[in-house]
Amino acid sequence: MKSLEEYIDDYLDNYNDLKKTNELWRIKYTPQEFIEEIEKVRAWGIKERKYGSILNEYSIEQSEKKMAARLLINRYSLKEAVEKSTELHKIATEGFVRDAPFIQAEVRKIELPIDSYARFLLLTGLLRKQITFEMIPEKVLEAFKEMPQYHYVIEQLSKTS
Repeated sequence: MKSLEEYIDDYLDNYNDLKKTNELWRIKYTPQEFIEEIEKVRAWGIKERKYGSILNEYSIEQSEKKMAARLLINRYSLKEAVEKSTELHKIATEGFVRDAPFIQAEVRKIELPIDSYARFLLLTGLLRKQITFEMIPEKVLEAFKEMPQYHYVIEQLSKTS
């Protein structure tokens, strides 16, 4: 983990960049709050190392770096958040379309009894509109209709129709 002075320098660089553009509202923490949060991250790392953890040294260091980096992330405006959400939705939808042939092939292979992977395929495939009920083998569909996931899918699809 970097020293406190290095993190303060990062904070001040960010502060000065935002001050130039008159966007100081994007900063999440005051300098004092930022220092307190960095100290909490450092204390977490010390505790993990001292009292033993399921994490190894590398994982602890990476976690500390990521927690500290999160403190420097700027706030978004509502407009920016909506734009980002729309962009991510578009990317996800394109991925769902791209993956649809694979999901359809996997669904055709499902046999009884329906295991957890098959339930997952049916649930996500239907919700992502990668498959339709007609693509599900008849016996599998009958068994799926008796599961709570079927009713959930029907409820969700009726909301989006």
